[in-house]
Amino acid sequence: MNKIIAVVGLFFAFNSAMATEKEIIKSTITEVTVYAEGAQVYRKASYTVKPGVTEVIIEGICPTIDPHSLQVKASGSVIILDSKYSLFYPKPEEIPIEEIPLKIRKDISLLEDSLRSLEFDIQDLQDEIDVLMQAKNILANNGAIRGQGKVNDSINLLKQAVDYYATKMNEINKKLHALNRDMHKKTTKQNAMNERLETLQNYQTNANLNPKAQGPIHRITITLSSKEATTGKFNISYLVSQAGWTPLYDLRSDVSTGKINLNYKAQVFQNTGMDWDDVRLNISTNNPYQNKTKPTLHPWYIDYNVFQQNVYNGGTATNTNNVGVMYKVQPSSVMEDRKKSLGYDKDDLEEINAETSNQFTQTIEHMISAEFRIDLPYTIKSNNEQYMVLVKNADIA
Repeated sequence: MNKIIAVVGLFFAFNSAMATEKEIIKSTITEVTVYAEGAQVYRKASYTVKPGVTEVIIEGICPTIDPHSLQVKASGSVIILDSKYSLFYPKPEEIPIEEIPLKIRKDISLLEDSLRSLEFDIQDLQDEIDVLMQAKNILANNGAIRGQGKVNDSINLLKQAVDYYATKMNEINKKLHALNRDMHKKTTKQNAMNERLETLQNYQTNANLNPKAQGPIHRITITLSSKEATTGKFNISYLVSQAGWTPLYDLRSDVSTGKINLNYKAQVFQNTGMDWDDVRLNISTNNPYQNKTKPTLHPWYIDYNVFQQNVYNGGTATNTNNVGVMYKVQPSSVMEDRKKSLGYDKDDLEEINAETSNQFTQTIEHMISAEFRIDLPYTIKSNNEQYMVLVKNADIA
């Protein structure tokens, strides 16, 4: 028995150790690089995690984020297992019943009881009305009353039938009128009570006690793994849409000195859903969505070399005279095949200088764009209004 308890205890201990902790932290926007279309937002946050796997959740992310552009860097002795953007839909808050006054709650309870009792009374009246209506139909459809049978052969029988029909029909109609009158009263009372109950039940709405409407929460979840309790910082960046800037130039000339002064300004706007409060602003002419990979060009060279020298230099000559030669650089494999086709033996090939590793390395150069870093803090509200930012001032003449 003790062994079973020990095994169960170890099982629960293992599960608790492997359970993923969740922690919600706050972050602040520290820097924004605004492009002609879109912007790069930089956030910083501090975290503290326990040993094991922890999901660190950062809320308040811009709704217009491009999830594919998310980049996360962290300091501290942790391993970043995963980072992702997601939408979280919180459950609506329930209003505690204690929020509603005691008198309102009692009135609601009494009204509900009265309505249930009134429904039974109305049902009883309806049953009596239904029985009387059936008796009335039976009486009206009786053969004696409709002149069928022996009643037509005797005046006394006909008189008795007519008298009975008149007496019973008057009796039934009086009862129906009384029941319908009671039914109308109870139905009117029921409607009034239902309206009162609806008013009381809507008290929390009228008193602004309803839970506030909560939309989806935009957040980033970062999964960390740590062998010990650790603290550190996050550097997060991502692209957002519905932001940008337009250039504005202001030229001023001084007649006395003949100088011309240029003010280079930027009209910055954003409607990302989050205000940029006291952030470092960068204005860039770059387009983050444009491909900037430099194409690989194969140059043609014009030089004075003999035919044999051209071959050793990796070129294919167009003539054999010691005159101007134009050739195209060929890959090494093509050069080897060319040398073999010209009759060089194995020993001659071995005397050629060996190639180095840098000849197999491909360098990709990116296009250069202008970026203006502004050291002053700026506040750009998320209202799609244009904010003037002075980028540069220079004398051009």
